[in-house]
Amino acid sequence: MKRLLVLFGSAGIAFGIACSSNPSGNGNGCESTGANVTVNALDNQTFDKTNFTISAGSRVCWQNFGTLSHTVTANANAQDTTWKLDAQLNPDLIVLYSFGKQGVNYTYYCKIHPGMTGTIQVR
Repeated sequence: MKRLLVLFGSAGIAFGIACSSNPSGNGNGCESTGANVTVNALDNQTFDKTNFTISAGSRVCWQNFGTLSHTVTANANAQDTTWKLDAQLNPDLIVLYSFGKQGVNYTYYCKIHPGMTGTIQVR
């Protein structure tokens, strides 16, 4: 069963997609998305990439590489108020988001495990 979440950003269309990937939690769901960067959520309650830089228009895909449930939840962003991502990242889901606004830092965390955090710098 596929699930779809569509989000609209400030610089063109930014979107998120959550769909069935590998229900075992072994990831590999991001491979077919054409994402520029893949971030893995791990059972040790971390994201494998916590601070990275991308170009405007790049797509980031999060996938669950473990057996625990996680979320990808945006922190409020005064520079881009459309950054409101709040997606479930169960072992059978992926989340895809396209970042269109240059010069902005986007931070996110897992609501279930608040120590799981990340920052994406769009340059």
